[in-house]
Amino acid sequence: MKFTVIGIIVLLIVVAIIPTYLFLRDQNIVNLQSCEVITSNSSLSQPARQVSNISFQASYAGYVTVIVSSSTTSLTNVRIVEYTAEGQISSEQYDIGSSGTVVFPVLPGTIVVEVGNYNLIQGATETVTVTYTY
Repeated sequence: MKFTVIGIIVLLIVVAIIPTYLFLRDQNIVNLQSCEVITSNSSLSQPARQVSNISFQASYAGYVTVIVSSSTTSLTNVRIVEYTAEGQISSEQYDIGSSGTVVFPVLPGTIVVEVGNYNLIQGATETVTVTYTY
């Protein structure tokens, strides 16, 4: 009898806590207060005219922030390609020079961040940070 009462109390506590947790989690998503670091200060080494891809799954609509810096080229650019339920969406290509930050709105689906070295002759090394806010 004692264990049954304790079991019922524990069950009531769990039933009371789960909706609160789910509400707060969903509220953070609605308010774009959840953030996931996809890659932080990753080094990309590229030959001339090379593009490197960073891919991840976006579960919710939100935005992606891409921060790139390079001490070896001033011809760096960034764009994203989204593969959503509605099809493929490609952003414009943004020339960011030797460093810059670009923010892209995204829908749920597979997100591919493309970082390119558009130097015709020289290779480049870039440092890249990508965050997904939802």
